[in-house]
Amino acid sequence: MNPQPDPAPDADESQHWTEAFRYIALITLVLCGWAVLYYAQAAVKPLIISGLVAYVLSTIVDGLGKATRLSRQTLVVLVYFTSLAIFLFLPALLAPTLITQSQQIYTDVQYSFDELRTAVLQPIRTPSGTMRLGEMFPGLAELSLSSLLPSSATVIELLQATSANLAWTVMIVVTTYYLLSGWPRLRNWMIGLTPVYMHAEMHRLYIDVRRVWHTYLWGNLILMLIVGVVFSVIYMAIGLPGGLTIGILAGVLSIIPELGPAATAVIAVVVALMKGSIYLDISRTAFGLLVLGIYTVLINIKSIWLRPYVLGRQMLLPEGIIFTVVIIAALVQGVLGALIVVPVLGSLLVVGRYIRRRLLGLAPFPDVVS
Repeated sequence: MNPQPDPAPDADESQHWTEAFRYIALITLVLCGWAVLYYAQAAVKPLIISGLVAYVLSTIVDGLGKATRLSRQTLVVLVYFTSLAIFLFLPALLAPTLITQSQQIYTDVQYSFDELRTAVLQPIRTPSGTMRLGEMFPGLAELSLSSLLPSSATVIELLQATSANLAWTVMIVVTTYYLLSGWPRLRNWMIGLTPVYMHAEMHRLYIDVRRVWHTYLWGNLILMLIVGVVFSVIYMAIGLPGGLTIGILAGVLSIIPELGPAATAVIAVVVALMKGSIYLDISRTAFGLLVLGIYTVLINIKSIWLRPYVLGRQMLLPEGIIFTVVIIAALVQGVLGALIVVPVLGSLLVVGRYIRRRLLGLAPFPDVVS
């Protein structure tokens, strides 16, 4: 009896990858992605900056698109180049004042630091004898404010590694424009990578993740602006030397909860005690207490009323965890890390909740009936 030949494979089945080959392709894709990220890691921070700027400008474009009949591309051009002009000209206008005030503040703080160090090095008389902190801590006598701050070479290297380098700056500017103009297509392309039956779920997941970023990122940018403007105006109104610079610094550092504004408050009080007020006819001690009192009132208004009002109560992390992760991110990655760490964690929680519900066979979202 002659053996029967194997039936020819079905045309549709012959076009599908085997399960083993799918795993091999997935592992290869992951390894290639990791290699690209490893060898292009210097470009990660500029790309993150471009993405953040493009996201902020995109929300403005979307808002204007609802209020006007202009096309998205027209609004992209208007918003992008207007923002670029503001970014270029505003620092140029404020630079001379900020540089002068920063130099004066540094001089005052350095003088106060030297005075404090001299006072600490004085011998302390106790019933059992004389105690000298300089002998207990040999490095205390050589300690100075300049030794606690990064050297000029370190600062230059830091600026060159981020956006001061011309090539990275051009990359950020150009990439921001293309992300801003092409984001709808990019978003649809990423959603289209999933099976057709998952498109509605992926779109809903995108909306939930976007809500987290919108709440935290825009909320913090608004808080930074409010804090910077209010502190600058009040400090200049009471005649605090360098009030504009200290106020702007308070706004920028308000991204680090409590510690950022507290650091600028210390600088403001030191300057007040050293220089006094330009306008008010009161003693330096009274002026220092006034500056401290203003900081205490304003920072409590921000923490108790303004922050919950601006950010709402949509973040998925407790305040204690937010404080901890922001501090860690600021120490490890600087201001950029402090700005994005909370929405990144919030996004992971949103995605993790979706995956958990799918693994348990539940509806993908709590308000969706399976």
